[in-house]
Amino acid sequence: MDTIDKIICRVAAALVVSGLFLSVAVTQEGRAFSARASGSAPSGTTTPPPPARDQEFLKRATVSNLAEIQLGKLALQNASSAEVKAFGNRMIQDHTAANDELKKLASGRGVELPNDVSPEEGAARDRLASLRGAQFDSAYMATMLKDHKKDLAEFQREGKTSKDPEVKELAVKQLLTLQKHLKQAESIAPDLRAQSGASQKPSAAIAKAR
Repeated sequence: MDTIDKIICRVAAALVVSGLFLSVAVTQEGRAFSARASGSAPSGTTTPPPPARDQEFLKRATVSNLAEIQLGKLALQNASSAEVKAFGNRMIQDHTAANDELKKLASGRGVELPNDVSPEEGAARDRLASLRGAQFDSAYMATMLKDHKKDLAEFQREGKTSKDPEVKELAVKQLLTLQKHLKQAESIAPDLRAQSGASQKPSAAIAKAR
């Protein structure tokens, strides 16, 4: 091969390599543009964390879910009422699903969530764990009434005041489930009193929670 042919081959090879690099660059830029246009972040990136106030809400909601799951498991073990056991099972299912939603949102926003309940809630759990039968039923449902009223107030507030669209949407969605839980808990408490005897007064725990 003469010198001119060699030069032509080298130039052709260089053009092919340059074309490959250009193709890759254009493809990557096209993907990035598509991601920006659709409002989603490219793979491997995260959306900025929500405001500090919303992060604290996510953490408190996580702890509350964990507490309801733990207490629901106690209800399956210690309750005597089939209705209370069924309610406890619903708490496990619904609050596990709610926590999964929280984890998904937090993982994409760089928020680290707690993995256990607070010492105060742990102490309340331990107190319930020492009860059995009707005593447990009464104390557990009293706790459910109190907890869900508190959670409802917090989720309603977050749904109205949150500045983060994702956190706001999650709060509003989970608020509906909490409302159903409270309504069911309120319907069970009178039934527990009836089982104990219509002439008896409501337990101090339930009366205080209502």
